[in-house]
Amino acid sequence: MDATQPPAWRAYVHLYLPILSIIFILCTIDNPFAHRLPLLLSGFPTYVLGSLVYPSSRPAPTPEQCIRFTRKNHLYRALVLFTYGRIMGSPFRLNYYAFDLLLSYVAGELIGERNVGNPRRSEFFVHVLWACGSGLMFTLVPPSWSMLWFLVGLIDRTVWRASWLALVDDIIGVLAYPPLGTQKGKAAVILVQSAVIAVTVLYACFSFAMAREQIVNAQGQQLDHLEDMLFGAN
Repeated sequence: MDATQPPAWRAYVHLYLPILSIIFILCTIDNPFAHRLPLLLSGFPTYVLGSLVYPSSRPAPTPEQCIRFTRKNHLYRALVLFTYGRIMGSPFRLNYYAFDLLLSYVAGELIGERNVGNPRRSEFFVHVLWACGSGLMFTLVPPSWSMLWFLVGLIDRTVWRASWLALVDDIIGVLAYPPLGTQKGKAAVILVQSAVIAVTVLYACFSFAMAREQIVNAQGQQLDHLEDMLFGAN
């Protein structure tokens, strides 16, 4: 390991500490929906705790370190793209996923990227502009123009998935190499940590509640079916 670089557990504390905060909140608070304000402010104590061990003399990131997370390794891109469909609740289909993965490379070439060492301030913002444009096109093309409607819909689908990759890249970029040299940079880190913690906790609680409801409904249907079998003849 480079002697000028701090230990990874200290250098990336602002990146992994929100994950520990999420686990702590889920394990200690029964109903986070009833504590939305403290949840939204959870990034501040997370940041303060991380600042206690974050190395103040950490060197600035190199151009190679500034490369987007999903561009550093094909596996990273594949894993992040895999989470998109799971978060949206769509069933996994290997052929669709492989096609989306291929199109993500096409979208990267189409939208373009800055040269190494000169990154955009926010990749997600650029991708959202593209998503708004593709969404507008999709609303303007009538379904009766089947071929064009399918093509525009495919573009819109691809751009939204590229936007998800860009969002993850921006979050990891801010938290892995936090711009703590200015008050604005510190505020950005706190806001990102708060958003990540709040959204993840609320989404997890919502998913757990939906899963429990599905289990209860399935059990109820099984009981109804059993009653019909036992007493239906009467």
